[in-house]
Amino acid sequence: MACKGSLERVNYGIRFYHFNISGRKDQLSLALINGFTRNISFEYKAPYTNPLLSDGVIFGAGFYQIREIPFKTDSINNLVYYKTDDFVKNEWYITGSYSSRKAIKKKETFSITFRHIKVEDSVLSQHYNPNYFNSNSSYQNFIELAYKLQFTEVDNILYPLKGYATSLLLQKRGLQLEGGINQFIIRTSCNKYFAFSHQWYSCIRITAQVDLPFSQSYINQRVLGYKEDYLRGDEYFVIDGEAFGLVKFDLKKKLFHFNLPTFLNSKTYKTSICNLCKNIF
Repeated sequence: MACKGSLERVNYGIRFYHFNISGRKDQLSLALINGFTRNISFEYKAPYTNPLLSDGVIFGAGFYQIREIPFKTDSINNLVYYKTDDFVKNEWYITGSYSSRKAIKKKETFSITFRHIKVEDSVLSQHYNPNYFNSNSSYQNFIELAYKLQFTEVDNILYPLKGYATSLLLQKRGLQLEGGINQFIIRTSCNKYFAFSHQWYSCIRITAQVDLPFSQSYINQRVLGYKEDYLRGDEYFVIDGEAFGLVKFDLKKKLFHFNLPTFLNSKTYKTSICNLCKNIF
């Protein structure tokens, strides 16, 4: 197979992470990236801000530039890209969130983000996609408000094999009621984990989302094929729309496990357990 890579698409730069700055598991991350895309951003996470260790905050800001963007989806569900030698999309944002865990299994998160997005005027022309922003303007300034509720009852939060986890997301992008970036998202998910005999495990994942109103701009019509919402075997294809439902089934077999000493003088972390599971389906 011939390689069609190009050095023009290379990104280079620095990512800096600092963990446990104040001793409360807070994290600071910085990014300075240049090349095919440009990214200057920072984020500060403080998961524990009160003596009860139930509340946390996140602050961040960033600036992005990219040289190509998808401007439409073709008839066979492939993204079609608009690209030039210069940056065709500029975006900057400021964000903050507050999370509260009043109970061990329940977590609530409130967030607010101000975002500015600008693309080249040609993207909105009749030749490309005049519905890209659902507006005649080549830039959009808007606020995102979000509320997320999570309820988790599993044996291991990092790698659950038994129990269930549910979530509900309510998000409003843009404060106007029509035109432009005007989107109200209702999203829910439920993961149910099963443990069987002979070290067999399975999971059913159900996700559903509705975007209102049913006349979204192109950048708000991303349904399947984006981020974690994809069909196995069709990862390179996308489906646009304002609503979707997705059901996934996992089946796995535990092959073996072993313990490794950590050489720590701790009653809790003297050994580390390593498991190897194989996904069958």
